[in-house]
Amino acid sequence: MSHILKMTTAEWFILMAAVVITVSGEPDPCLTSSIWTDGDGRSINCHVDYDKCDRYMEPGWYRVQSESGQNLTMPTSPVPVNSCGTKYPIWLKGDHPSSSDGIVDRVACVTYYNSTCHASYQIRIKNCQDFMAYYLGKAKGCNERYCFGNAEGCQQSTTQVPTSLSTEVQVTDTGVTGEPDPCLTSSIWTDGDGRSINCHVNYDKCDRYMEPGWYRVQSESGQNLTMPTSPVPVNSCGTKYPIWLNGDHPSSSDGIVDRVACVTSLSSTCHASYQIRIKNCQDFMAYYLVKDKGCNERYCFGDTYGCRTTTPMPTTTNIDPFFKSPTNWGSDIVSPDTVLYFAIAVVVAFLIGLVLVMLLYIKLYKSRNMVNGQKQLYKI
Repeated sequence: MSHILKMTTAEWFILMAAVVITVSGEPDPCLTSSIWTDGDGRSINCHVDYDKCDRYMEPGWYRVQSESGQNLTMPTSPVPVNSCGTKYPIWLKGDHPSSSDGIVDRVACVTYYNSTCHASYQIRIKNCQDFMAYYLGKAKGCNERYCFGNAEGCQQSTTQVPTSLSTEVQVTDTGVTGEPDPCLTSSIWTDGDGRSINCHVNYDKCDRYMEPGWYRVQSESGQNLTMPTSPVPVNSCGTKYPIWLNGDHPSSSDGIVDRVACVTSLSSTCHASYQIRIKNCQDFMAYYLVKDKGCNERYCFGDTYGCRTTTPMPTTTNIDPFFKSPTNWGSDIVSPDTVLYFAIAVVVAFLIGLVLVMLLYIKLYKSRNMVNGQKQLYKI
């Protein structure tokens, strides 16, 4: 006891840090969980915004709160489809642990049209007395989303969970219009992941989840890229339905101009359109781009060859970890699992082996008949 009282400040710091570590050697999620203020429709009573999904969230420990600061929990009974701001809601199949249980493993079920547990995910939960801490992993496909709380309506959240994503410092040079000058504040995006009109693969990419804002687009070598001003055929720019500029780029004296960006479809070069803005910054074009309405639609830039993958487009601050990450702009279509490929290879190999065995058997059967026939002739 006397030794504890005589400990130095450094020793006390080490002791307190040790308290944070659980017996398993993991940080205590009651102290380290990210606090997420939920208000964007994860309630079981939110029946709109069905395009939301958790396929691109960052796995980790989360403490979920309402905008008023109330701690929220996952529902423990089946949630119908078209709830929680998504099409296929994810609910907790089981009870929440007590504070004495420590970290427990649980199963989270995905509601589907014909089943309340069409698919499931392994999650972890710890009862922190005042709130529940959840370790959540990515969903495998859209539109699947974790449910929290039972608030009425689908309020929009003003606070998001901080993530480890870094953002660029925005220069606040105000022009005559009172808006920051996009020539100084545009996010620089190095394009190399197939937005070229000559990229005819990766058709599952889309800009449905991008952050609206001003962007300056460059090639991997640092060359400034522009949107094509003539129709681009389908299956270009790393997507199925490319988006091109239906009009000319402005001159440097024009300032910020409004333009129309067209979506090429199988039946039209302008099946749908989006209002965008452009400013000629002399050395480059700055584009104000908005989210497209569906996959697979994607903005085109440049005419380089190949479909290289490189640095993604940065976004603004306050990124929801459950929001589709810009590092994963892509389709809502789930890519086939490697296990599926392996299973197909096994089946194909089995069928080939079976055919070879049958051919060998037929050959041996014919040979045996020929030998028997020769014996019969010899006896005669």
